[in-house]
Amino acid sequence: MKKEWILTLVSVVITVVVALGLVRWLAPGLLGYAVDQRLVQVSEEVPPFFNNIFREDDLSTDNILVNDPVLVARGRPLFPDVQGMGPNDILGFRNRNVPNSPNIIAIGDSQTYGNNAHLELNWPSQLEKALFPDSLGRIYNMSTGAWGSVNYLEIIDTALHFNPQVIIVAFYMGNDSYSDFRNTYAIDAYAYLRPDLTLTSSDQPQFQTLSEPGDLLGVEFSDGVTTAFTPGYRLSANDRSVPSVLAGYDIMARTAVLMAEKAASQEVKIVFTIIPTKEMVYSRKIDAEEINLGEEFRTLINDENLNTQELAEALRQIDGALYVDIIAQMQEAAMSSRQLYPPDSNGHPFAEGYGVIAQSLLETVNQAFTMPLSGAVGLTKDGELARIVVLTNEGLWDVPTVDILLENNWELTQIPAIPYTWINNFPYLGSINEVDPERFSPEAMGLQ
Repeated sequence: MKKEWILTLVSVVITVVVALGLVRWLAPGLLGYAVDQRLVQVSEEVPPFFNNIFREDDLSTDNILVNDPVLVARGRPLFPDVQGMGPNDILGFRNRNVPNSPNIIAIGDSQTYGNNAHLELNWPSQLEKALFPDSLGRIYNMSTGAWGSVNYLEIIDTALHFNPQVIIVAFYMGNDSYSDFRNTYAIDAYAYLRPDLTLTSSDQPQFQTLSEPGDLLGVEFSDGVTTAFTPGYRLSANDRSVPSVLAGYDIMARTAVLMAEKAASQEVKIVFTIIPTKEMVYSRKIDAEEINLGEEFRTLINDENLNTQELAEALRQIDGALYVDIIAQMQEAAMSSRQLYPPDSNGHPFAEGYGVIAQSLLETVNQAFTMPLSGAVGLTKDGELARIVVLTNEGLWDVPTVDILLENNWELTQIPAIPYTWINNFPYLGSINEVDPERFSPEAMGLQ
């Protein structure tokens, strides 16, 4: 009996010691053991968090794009501000900083990144100034050159972690179908997006190079605007006689549906648009001035027009999504003497062209953006109302009670409720904790 009792006691002691050891290792705070004194096993396979962000290989390269095992390519973190390119933030996107919770996120390729324009003059920045003239950091640009819709679909999960209210996705007719076919048919992880199983990666569209003889067509319009077109190069991504091109556009439509579903699952409004090629933008002006650029140019315009119509119709059919047609506005702007694009073969707009895109998107994005930008709002946490604040263009005022607002001449019928994360960009200005209408009435605070 004594022997059994001793064995039982030893077993209990061992169990308690092991249990305490596990608690101390996994949750040291429960034992009063300071968390900052905890030992963590070093791993060669999993790098420290900050080493993954500040990777030496990424930061030391002169290239603006670096390889990525999932996205194929991504922007180089902290790329400098070099006229028309950069600066990139620590995540490799073209912003001067990374906001905690931007209201709107833009996703696209180099047309949305904004090649040929300073950061403040690309279309996401110009749209931000039009929507939020008194504050910055409301639109976060998560675009990268050489991306297509497969990349947009991949990055949208990351974008949703920022808790935006609106996501804008901009397709580009110049090469998205090409990159989407390449990625989908060459990477097995995207096999589920393949619309035509008789095709293989070897059927990838063959791009003409910009140096092809005869493909560079210089034009001077009657108003003095000059530019150059590359119809053979752009036809490579629009030729409707090539099955892989049509498959590429089918992939774009499929990814749009999946992106919309992801956004809807988190109650985020998604806005789609299609950025045309430079050739399409000037096609109306070319017709008006009766300039003959040859059969290849005409084939490009006809095929791109049909591809755009079919993709636009697919986007319009997506439940809960909004579609903005910017082509008509860009063609109208091109009829003027404004220099929307460079005079050479570069297909990225100048700041003037990006401004047209921003203005074309403004009304629809403003309608999609439902967050109250000013006035009294309720902040929710886990679905419950937790706090009342007043938002102004300058920042945020705390409100201890609704009564204090009523006593300061506020007429409150219904206070809108928004998540805490939506006000992360508003600096704290103080607390409305006294009755002083000369300071705290809506009129005094510039809210009426």
